[in-house]
Amino acid sequence: MIRSLAAVLTTAFLLVACSKNEPTAAPAPGQAQAPAAAEAGAKITQVIQTPMYTYAEVEVQPGTKGWIAGSRIDVKEGDRVEWGGASVMRNFHAASINRTFNEILFVSVWAKAGTAPV
Repeated sequence: MIRSLAAVLTTAFLLVACSKNEPTAAPAPGQAQAPAAAEAGAKITQVIQTPMYTYAEVEVQPGTKGWIAGSRIDVKEGDRVEWGGASVMRNFHAASINRTFNEILFVSVWAKAGTAPV
């Protein structure tokens, strides 16, 4: 049985969150929250750019790929990205690229690994 991207990400987040003993501080007012550690460093395998959005297929762990989308960012295949805050959409039709995604994660904050989130 194939697990959904959301289930894999949730499991990975819980494993990392439970294994860390470091305290985390809340972001300052008006500051974007940093991406979750469990989602750090996913490798981009495909990118589709539109004027407003970036769609990226990412490999979260070997053999586990899924699509994410968010505000347009400058990334290319092979880059690693981090993100935080996401909503799963199923059977989502992106009219701007005339493509329907069985499942896609819309992220509220993301960036190349190690850079400030957008």
